[in-house]
Amino acid sequence: MINPPHSNNPNQPNNLNNSDNPNNLDKNQPNNPNNPDKNQPNNPNNPDKNQPNNPDHNNDQSDNHQRYHRYKSELQKKKEDLQYQIDIIAYQKQLDNIKQYSKLKNQRDELKLQLDISNHQVDLSHHLFNSDRKAIQAKLDIRKLDTKCKYEPILTELYQEKEIQRLQQDISIYKLQHEKDTLRVQQDISELKNNSKKRKLFNQINFIDLQLNLNHKSQELKQWTTKKPTYPLNPIKKLDQITELTISDRRIHLCGAIIYSTADHITDRIDYYNHQNHKLPIFIIIDYSPGGSVMAGYRILKSIETSKAPIYVVVKSFAASMAASITSLAPNSLIYPNAIMLHHQIWSHGRGNLTQYKEQYENLVEWWTRLETPLVDKINQRNNSNLTLNDWIKLMYEHNSDGDWEEFGDNAVKLGWVDQVVHRITETSRSQHPDFSKRPKLDHQSNQLPELLPFDYYWLYDPHHHYDY
Repeated sequence: MINPPHSNNPNQPNNLNNSDNPNNLDKNQPNNPNNPDKNQPNNPNNPDKNQPNNPDHNNDQSDNHQRYHRYKSELQKKKEDLQYQIDIIAYQKQLDNIKQYSKLKNQRDELKLQLDISNHQVDLSHHLFNSDRKAIQAKLDIRKLDTKCKYEPILTELYQEKEIQRLQQDISIYKLQHEKDTLRVQQDISELKNNSKKRKLFNQINFIDLQLNLNHKSQELKQWTTKKPTYPLNPIKKLDQITELTISDRRIHLCGAIIYSTADHITDRIDYYNHQNHKLPIFIIIDYSPGGSVMAGYRILKSIETSKAPIYVVVKSFAASMAASITSLAPNSLIYPNAIMLHHQIWSHGRGNLTQYKEQYENLVEWWTRLETPLVDKINQRNNSNLTLNDWIKLMYEHNSDGDWEEFGDNAVKLGWVDQVVHRITETSRSQHPDFSKRPKLDHQSNQLPELLPFDYYWLYDPHHHYDY
């Protein structure tokens, strides 16, 4: 507890600051009477021999001392009042803390008392529950004893009967098992007698199977050759006016009409072979192709153009229309001397009104210009000529009234349609006998061509109307 402070309390300590204590005044202050500085001119304790004794000066000095003491007293009183208020506030705060503490303590004691009462109630309930449980258990034990005494003779009799039945059953099982074992032994004896005969027959069968497997493996070995494909970077060799081409297994077969699946087949393999090795050459072998879809053919041309690996297009029998354009535009093209190439204008058939026919005609002209202009440029590059697209059309009809200009391979090379004639082709990719090869056949035996997509046209040579489209 703190006693309330009072300004007249004699025991209250004097907390004056050093600056308010007259005894602690700075002796260096010029007006401090307790600091007799001999160097101060107005100090009465330091009379200056040169200064005259002035009575007015002494009176002013006395008034200053009085004002100073009066001001000091006022400050001391204000300080005591402030200290008294601070002590009252601290006292009030301490009283509030004591009241709060008493309140919390009473609440804690009340909660503790309630908890003790609850614990006693729980203990009492538990004790009553145990008493009831023991009473019920005692009743159950008594009832169990009564039941046992009542039914034990009956249960004993039933158990004896059951045991007798079990023993009889065991005897029956033993007899059956003995009979089974006897039969099994007899059977084993019979099997042992027959095993020698079976073993002989089995050995004979195995020997025959081994001979058959050996013969089969021998036949399979005959299907395969031990030579591996060769991969020359320069597959063309010239010996005494004879050009020889060596083809590896990086070959793509093109035969029949060029349709969308043909473009998929060729472009996918060009991509694969480039990913496998972009330095070794790729070969597109055209056996017989009358041409086909301009869209599918254009996809093949772009795949050939963008291939990093060099691509060689080889015509063995016949290439016309779109197939002839692929051959002529290829960066490396070869043809047998007696193979035939045929160029003609793009053509199609349609239906519709005059405006629709005009639109179809304009599309045909656009396709023709886009595909044949690079071909004419390629021919001019090979022949060092200045052939125009109109000249190219005029030459077609000069050589054939239908505009179907066909030439043998050696003449096609002279005309600039193909790069060079090939006389010999060595296929090194045939590692299995053709009769047993599972290579899919790409020849289109059916004459039904798929329906064209919009803005596509068939560019093929079909004078006998073999294809239905």
